[in-house]
Amino acid sequence: MIYFEYSDIENENIQGYFENMPFIIGVPTRYTIDTFGFNLHDCHKDFIPIWMKKINGYPLYFCIQIENFIKKEFKEVCAQHNIKYEDYNKLFKIIKIESEDQLKQFLTLALTIASMGLVVSWATKYNIFTDIENLAQTEIQIPEDQSFICIGHDCESLLISTNNHKFKSKREIINNFFDEYEYQVD
Repeated sequence: MIYFEYSDIENENIQGYFENMPFIIGVPTRYTIDTFGFNLHDCHKDFIPIWMKKINGYPLYFCIQIENFIKKEFKEVCAQHNIKYEDYNKLFKIIKIESEDQLKQFLTLALTIASMGLVVSWATKYNIFTDIENLAQTEIQIPEDQSFICIGHDCESLLISTNNHKFKSKREIINNFFDEYEYQVD
């Protein structure tokens, strides 16, 4: 069973997601949802790719913490699947995922990184992490109809901070998730 709980970005439980990120969310979004009660490693391999397709999320822009011990594997996966990335700072990379197929190829590595306690987050549709003028901004804004998603500790939760109307109600959330699971929204 996957549980959803509407929350507030200032909530103490939510702030734990942000403790290692190189940025903050500048303006609160319309909806902040904490999901729990599952492990992403145990979910169907198409769970996230199909969900991103249903909310019209592509392209995706990942902001991932890449430590030295995983750098070689990261570069190999990106080269093998034609995935573009750029440096955010010394530890973080911004990765552009353009399609469902690319996400399927990249997700195993992303989940491995998240399981190590490293930051794995992504934004839908637009690169909110960098812009041409300011490559390392410390405050991000989430535009209309866009979402920011972060994988929680040990891949057992997701934080969704969004201005996307597809998260406005319990019914909308459930309609946009993979059909194979049971859900409870509080």
